[in-house]
Order: sequence, then structure tokens, then C-alpha cells
Amino acid sequence: MPVNLGSGEYEAVVLYDGLLGKNQSTAKIIIRPTVFAEDIVKYYKNNTQFYASFLDKKGNVLKNSKIQFNVNGIFYTRTTDNNGTAKLNINLGPDNYIITSINSATGEKLANSIEVKPVIVDNFDLVKYYINASQFSVRLLDGQDNFLGNAKVSFNINGRIYDRPTDENGTARLSINLAPGNYIITSGYNGAYVSNDIFILTWIITNDLSMKQNSGGKFKVIVLDEKGDIAPGEIVTFNINGKFYTRTVASNGIDALNINLGRGKYIITSSWDEYSVANKITVTA
Repeated sequence: MPVNLGSGEYEAVVLYDGLLGKNQSTAKIIIRPTVFAEDIVKYYKNNTQFYASFLDKKGNVLKNSKIQFNVNGIFYTRTTDNNGTAKLNINLGPDNYIITSINSATGEKLANSIEVKPVIVDNFDLVKYYINASQFSVRLLDGQDNFLGNAKVSFNINGRIYDRPTDENGTARLSINLAPGNYIITSGYNGAYVSNDIFILTWIITNDLSMKQNSGGKFKVIVLDEKGDIAPGEIVTFNINGKFYTRTVASNGIDALNINLGRGKYIITSSWDEYSVANKITVTA
């Protein structure tokens, strides 16, 4: 009976039922492997690579023969050396993968896992108020789990690229002075990239105003400090229709400007500290 099982140890049961009666016996079947490899864990683009060794059908070293690796759905053909070993360089991005080594002489396949660790770490989404002191930062690792100093990280945000060096702790920082809104920042080093969200919050909360003429309407703003708390006593400047008005924020954090304009559409700009925000005012009959 041909035995076409994968490598391993099996128990065979032989049964007899005939003229001489019934009987059975057991025996072990040992199928020795012809592919040998181990799982690997590596940092992105370090020197760790994947190796597998191969034997022929007689258990001899499979020298100078073509074999295949299948990783991430792509097949790679490599040639074994005099020791029956073949190497595959791993240049995949950080993630977990399954690699299958295929012995062309025996047809045996062996699956292993590959874990590629990131070299850009400690990258966290950032929530900050407009032009406060908060910065975006990442840390770099070398291929040996050590922080990497004196290296250059590129940050891409809002269509612009900024290069920043890492300090002795492997940290690179970027000051964020963009207007309130939501942004994607991409950090890059040596072909590795990670993306994060940056949320910049406003210090002045406003809304467009629609009102009837002579109705006593008020344009209101809420002023927050850099921690997101209300900021009573601060001075807000309003620019509307070419005229400037200053008002003091009340104890509830709200500032208001009486609107006594004729029919039409206007732009009002509210300014506090170094921040300004524009809104529309619509006055109808």
C-alpha cells in the first residue's frame, strides 16, 4: 500500500478476516520530514532573514536545487546551497505573515510564521487646542530593539513634508500650528510609514447668525482656554462691516455683540489672542 502522508508518526492497523478466522495487528509508520525551518521575528528591514533546509526523497541533502517560497501570496524561486539551505530576504512591512517552503524534489510543504515588527513606535493620535504647546511625536527603533538617535524622520501633514531629527531617546517631534480641523499625519523612516489623526480644536466656538432686522439679535461666541475650560474676563475683538468692537467674556464664558445692521449678508470675524474665526450674518426684513 503506497503511503502518501505528510511527515509525522502514524499508527497503522492491519485487519484479517478470512478462512482462518479474525486477527489484527498494529504498526508504526514514521515519515521523516524533508523541509526544515523555524518561525522568525524581525524588525522592519533589519538583517534577519528566513532560511529553510531541504532533503531529497532518500534523506540526502538537496544541493543546488531550485525550491519555492510562498509568502503573502507571492511565489519566490530560490536555489539551495551545498548544505541544502535556501534563504529568502524579508522586506515586508510590519505585520504577521505565513510563509510556505515547498520542496520541489518531494512535494512537501512546510508553513511558518513571520512577524515583522515596526521601527516607528509610540505614535499616538493627537488632540490639541489651536497653537497650544502640544506636539506630535514618534520614536524610532533600530533592528535590535534599541532606541535610535540622530536619525531623520519625515512628517507629511496637510501636503507639506517636514524633516526632524531624533534625540538620544529616539524621539522626533513636530510642532503643530495648523488651523482648527482634522488632519492625517504620516511619519516615515527608511521606507516604513505610519499614519495618525490630529484633531485641532478651536478656542472660539461660534455659529452663523440669521436674524430679522431690528429684532435685537446677538452674535455670540464661547471662549475656551488651552485646557478646554471657559475663559471669563478675556477680551474678544469683532470685525464686522469694517468696524471693530471689543467685548469682555462673561463669567459663563460667553461673549455677545448686539447686531443692529440693515438687511443684507455680512462677514463677522471674531479674534482672541492669536486666533480668529469668520462667520456669516444674514439680516432679513
